[in-house]
Amino acid sequence: MKKIKILNSSLIIFIALGVISIITNFGMMIYDYQYIEMIYSKSGFGMISFYIMSGLTFMLLLGLYQVQQSFSSFIRNSFFNSKSAKLLKKGGLLLIANGILSGLNSMFFFYKTPESIIANYMMNAMIILIGIGLMAISEIISKGESIEQENLLII
Repeated sequence: MKKIKILNSSLIIFIALGVISIITNFGMMIYDYQYIEMIYSKSGFGMISFYIMSGLTFMLLLGLYQVQQSFSSFIRNSFFNSKSAKLLKKGGLLLIANGILSGLNSMFFFYKTPESIIANYMMNAMIILIGIGLMAISEIISKGESIEQENLLII
């Protein structure tokens, strides 16, 4: 349980830093619009890319929030509960969607080097794999809950 608590705390910190990052980016856009416009001018979508990237970051943070809520449910209840399974499944689906949409979005940035393109696709593939893993763990937790209930009925 100690490792789950450490992971839960780490996710809370990471999510908080992500929210601060999104707020800072929008503040920077208001404060220095020309700088943001210069950064995103080389992308295929132009200035809309700023909003796309912010939305993708928000989607990633929302998926991580679902996972964090699942870990909190593990701590409060037990490992085998349906609420945690549902939250893990939602978080996994959001991470898979984020990985796919980020990969599609990466196709429209023209100023990247081949190394950064490969690294970006590897990162997106890793996010997709983590999402699939979370969905698999969700199914294991659901099956474990039903086995636990059957054992309680037998006893």
